Amino acid sequence: MLVKAIVPFLAVSLFALSGCPAGRAPLRARVDSLVIAAGRPAGPVSLLRSGGLLFAVFSDSETTSLAVSEIPIGPTLAPTVAPPRLIDKIDTAPPASPWSGEHACAASGGSVSILYLDREREDKSVLKLATRTAGAVAAVGAVQWRLDILEPAGRPVALLVLPDGRLASLWAPGPLLLRAGSASPETLLEVFQPGSRALEFTAGDTRGFTVFDEASRQLLWYSWTAGAPSRGVVADAGAVQAPTLDLSETGAPRLAVASYDSSRRRIYLFQQTQDPQRFTRVTVTMALGTTALFCAPWAGGHLFLYDETRPLGRGKAASELSLLEPDGARYRKQVLSTGSAPLLSVSAVLVDRVLYILALRQDLALMRVEL
Repeated sequence: MLVKAIVPFLAVSLFALSGCPAGRAPLRARVDSLVIAAGRPAGPVSLLRSGGLLFAVFSDSETTSLAVSEIPIGPTLAPTVAPPRLIDKIDTAPPASPWSGEHACAASGGSVSILYLDREREDKSVLKLATRTAGAVAAVGAVQWRLDILEPAGRPVALLVLPDGRLASLWAPGPLLLRAGSASPETLLEVFQPGSRALEFTAGDTRGFTVFDEASRQLLWYSWTAGAPSRGVVADAGAVQAPTLDLSETGAPRLAVASYDSSRRRIYLFQQTQDPQRFTRVTVTMALGTTALFCAPWAGGHLFLYDETRPLGRGKAASELSLLEPDGARYRKQVLSTGSAPLLSVSAVLVDRVLYILALRQDLALMRVEL
């Protein structure tokens, strides 16, 4: 076990992103935003909730470090937010690793854990699990992180708090490995190559994640309720995807996955049937150049968040972030933000009737969308 005391490192600046409906129906949702970190953030980014706090996890391109920002949950976004804090330096050998900044994270009860690769030199990377327990603040105001080493080193895939309270780490040194609590790693899949970020779904006592396997070209799902995990494949779903749990006709939790098909320019919704290995598919909407999705049960249907790249002519394009809200048998589309800079990474959390969105363009911004 290794304990590090880390001091604050980034100054906070504020910036109001302007939503642009681009001739569509005016926004019904109230949208507020602020910049958490400017200029230097890099993706991927993660947003997660624990208790009354949101945790924004990202990397800093200038210092090649992993960082976290804490934002209180309230009726509005606070006018100021504490500076992001450095967790660990993750790349010391230029040029940067193609996997620099990749991470998986989980939060529970005010604590937060992050699984990431630390490239100590060009030919050596170390897989680390950083954990900060609730209230772990040193007398000088620095945050304490406990760092554990996981072997063999490999790309981080997922981090879950299992129904029995154990923290499950999943990573890919070649096979897909799982370590639950302090147990020895076990092999879930003999050959696995991450082709997307793993995304978590949770409801009640059910925990799980979906991830695209580049080796088999399939979207895989794993789910824990008690004991060993259930697993399967969402046939015909792609790497740009977002899972959620809703209720089936019998009241049992049912996996639903939104997925983007670039060849057909469609977002589809796959829903688990009574046979957990089979899924139905319905078309949600047309879309162009989607790279990020979020999906959640809402108003008897599903809420969708997704990005699009719209050509404007003369080599220019607009990058939009849009929300689809159920409106009877149809959907109402609301463009939350638009800009010439592309969206590099997006992560979202739904808290009651408020959607929090962490979006990276040149700057890292948090949006609060009151539905």
